[in-house]
Amino acid sequence: MTLIKPAKLGVIAGISLYEDPIDGSDVPMMFKFGNGYVSTGLYDEPGIDPEEVKEAYDAIKTAMGESK
Repeated sequence: MTLIKPAKLGVIAGISLYEDPIDGSDVPMMFKFGNGYVSTGLYDEPGIDPEEVKEAYDAIKTAMGESK
C-alpha cells in the first residue's frame, strides 16, 4: 500500500496548510501535527484571513493538549 501525502498549499500567518490527497479542495484544508494531519475547518479560498487561520490553528493545538 502506498501512502499518499497531502500537498502543501502554502503558508499563511507562518502556518503551513495542506490539501487532502483524495478529496482535494472539496474538504477543508489541513494542518500538520506530529506525524499526522488535522482538518482546519477552513476551505482554500482567495483572500482567506490570516487571523482566522491562526485562530483555527491555536484552537486545534489547545484541543490536542499542546500549548500555544
